[in-house]
Amino acid sequence: MLVMPTIIVTLFCVSWVFEKYDLFDIEPANNRLVDEIDEIRVAEAKDKIVIYCPYSWNILLRLDAEPSRWEGIELESRRIFKPSVKAAGSYLKIGMAEYNTDVLIIGQS
Repeated sequence: MLVMPTIIVTLFCVSWVFEKYDLFDIEPANNRLVDEIDEIRVAEAKDKIVIYCPYSWNILLRLDAEPSRWEGIELESRRIFKPSVKAAGSYLKIGMAEYNTDVLIIGQS
């Protein structure tokens, strides 16, 4: 049975993401979503914002200041990609990812 190795790999990946992007201080911030979509989750800290999306979707956010660096992680294969992020009036639009699987999108100042 390969349950234990799978759990170890999953825990390693979660640990890697939290350490690489210093996500230990994030707090829920779904109020940043313009469209309330139950499946999408947003969290933020002083200098970063993290968005979890289970499928490809255009996302509009209300932000006070736009983070300068953006990265996405396609969680199934752990591929890192550059998300499409543009100002859209008083909002920030994150375009649909090219992957139709779970993704994390991380913006840092």
